[in-house]
Amino acid sequence: SELERKVMILADSGISKLVPNEEWQKIVDNLIENIKDKKTADGIVNAIDQCTDLLVKNGIENDETAGNQLPDGLIEAD
Repeated sequence: SELERKVMILADSGISKLVPNEEWQKIVDNLIENIKDKKTADGIVNAIDQCTDLLVKNGIENDETAGNQLPDGLIEAD
C-alpha cells in the first residue's frame, strides 16, 4: 500500500518452511525502491516475477490438483 507505506508478501506455511525470509525480503526491498522511484506498477510486476523465480528455484511448482491455499487477489492486513 503506497498510502500506508507497507509491503507484504504472504506465503502459505508449506512455502514458508522452504524459502528463507531473507529471500522474500530482497523482493520486498526491490519493490520498495521501485515505489520510491514512482514505478509502482513495474515494481509489482517485477516482484511477481521474482516470486515465481524464487519458487521455481526452491523446487516449488504449480500443482493445480492441490487447489488454492490462499485466496486470489489482494489481502488487506491490519
